[in-house]
Amino acid sequence: MTKRRYRIRHETSYQYAADVVHSHHLLHLVPRPASYQQCLEHDIDITPETHRRSNEFDAFGNPLVRLELATPHRELTVVSTMEIEVHARPAVLAETTTPWEKVRDQFAFRGAWPSRDQLDAARFRHE
Repeated sequence: MTKRRYRIRHETSYQYAADVVHSHHLLHLVPRPASYQQCLEHDIDITPETHRRSNEFDAFGNPLVRLELATPHRELTVVSTMEIEVHARPAVLAETTTPWEKVRDQFAFRGAWPSRDQLDAARFRHE
C-alpha cells in the first residue's frame, strides 16, 4: 500500500430535556497533521448556528474548534465530514529503537522541569 483515501462522516447529536440557554464546546474532530496522513478536505456543520466559533490548537498541537452557543436550544447536532489521505509508514525494527526501560527511566517524575529535548514527551508523564 502506498496511499489510501478515506471519506469520513461523523455525527453527534445531543438532546436536552429543557432549554440550554448558553453552552460552550470543544470539538476534536480534525486529525492532527502527520507525515503519514493528510486531511485534504474538512467541514463541520453545527445546528443550531453558533454565536462564536474559532479554530485553535490544544496544548498538544491537535486542531480543535471552540464553540459558544448563546441562544436557547434543546438539541445540538455536529456533523463532521472529511477526506483523508493515509500513506504507508516504514516498518520499525525493535532492535533499532530505545529500550523501554531506558525511556521509562529518562521520563521518571523527579519534581523538576524536564530538559528541553524531553519537553514534548514529558507532557504525557504523570506523577
